[in-house]
Amino acid sequence: MNTFHALGALVLLLVLVAVPPSSAGAADVTVTSTLLSPPVLFQGDTATLTLTLENGGSDAVGVRRVFLLGIPQKVIPLNNPYQTVGDLGAGTSRTFTFLLRADGPDTTYYPTFVVDFRDEGSLNLPVPVEVKSRDLSLSLQVRPETFSRERRELVVVRVGNPRSNTVNGVTLAMAGEGVEVMPATYFIGDLAPDGIASVSLNVTPYQDTTLTFRLDYYNGANLHSSELALPLMLDDDRKKADLVASNLVVQTVEGRYHLTGEVSNAGLEAANAVTVTVGGSATPVDPYRFYVIGSLEPDDFASFELSFTAEGPGEIPLLLQFKDTDGRITTSEIPVRLDAGAGTGSTEGWPLSLVAIAVAAVVIVAGAVVYSWKRR
Repeated sequence: MNTFHALGALVLLLVLVAVPPSSAGAADVTVTSTLLSPPVLFQGDTATLTLTLENGGSDAVGVRRVFLLGIPQKVIPLNNPYQTVGDLGAGTSRTFTFLLRADGPDTTYYPTFVVDFRDEGSLNLPVPVEVKSRDLSLSLQVRPETFSRERRELVVVRVGNPRSNTVNGVTLAMAGEGVEVMPATYFIGDLAPDGIASVSLNVTPYQDTTLTFRLDYYNGANLHSSELALPLMLDDDRKKADLVASNLVVQTVEGRYHLTGEVSNAGLEAANAVTVTVGGSATPVDPYRFYVIGSLEPDDFASFELSFTAEGPGEIPLLLQFKDTDGRITTSEIPVRLDAGAGTGSTEGWPLSLVAIAVAAVVIVAGAVVYSWKRR
């Protein structure tokens, strides 16, 4: 009897040694990698969670299923969280993907990845899901103190990414009624954590308006937007060139008017392609129909002379014209007073001065003749 019991115990021991418990195989199964894309979510974002399960042992391990256990009203699995697996062979791995949505406020949540083994036991792995709804920043790096009608100004917009993850497809678009912006859309692309991008724009307003900067970008597959409004209240252009005429002298020469003077730039910017002529009832004639000065820097001046005919006395406009740095033409008028003594007569014939001399000579000759007759 004792021999029988001893033999049974020996057989049982051999069986236990030959067939290891299933829990020993399950211990060789581990999660070797987890990937959340995007790695940081806004509240309401969806993300893809990818996990890799690996059997590092020498025997196959039976896995009944794996699933993602969410957090009610905080982290919600969107696809079927239960996935059937079967045997996981020795030295092999398998990847599982879950779609989830972050509905909770900003913090870090820990939904659980569960591996349910077929024989016994399970593997539970908390997976961190960070929710941080901080938006990208929009600011004006460069802008003028005032905007003027039809004057082009440089505006530089700075885009910053204060998030701890890269955002993609960043695009800046500008819109407003009665304002022209070049370029109207600018593609920035990817913006790394703590990254900054500066966008230079040419802004030309035509009326009081609001210029809106709209920033669109993707956090994973999730589209987000932010806006910045810039009111444009037009004011006088206090820096532009301002032409002033001075030392004007009008003379009559050979039946026409001859006008001389000086043009000064009293503004704060250069005046380009400065020209001077006359308008109104005056008719420019050779040799100085109009006068080209060229460029005038601030506080600079230049002389000019013009020739024209007109019915005097009266006033005619002196026309001062220039182009600004944007190529816009500005014309100003300065009244010039004309006295009697010249008019619309032809430039051909005797000059008035010669006529006067001839008349004087005739008078002198006539006087001499009369005097000689009296002496007789």
